[in-house]
Amino acid sequence: MSSIVESLRRAVLGRYPLVFVSTWEEDRALRLLESFSAKVFPGRQVPLVTWSCVRGFDAELGNGPANDPVAAVEA
Repeated sequence: MSSIVESLRRAVLGRYPLVFVSTWEEDRALRLLESFSAKVFPGRQVPLVTWSCVRGFDAELGNGPANDPVAAVEA
């Protein structure tokens, strides 16, 4: 198991409310997170909420753009 997957597994099982991923490969990271979510929560629709300083929250969250990191965490 790769170190990033193991780190994510520990964060999810440890019930961390926020996981920060810094990468130049955003698309690859999103695919990894979606696959990971499907394996950790089989048969359940668990939303994967993403945030970026350019776009803010993804459209599904509905909390507005919140491009400021502090505002995003407080939202």
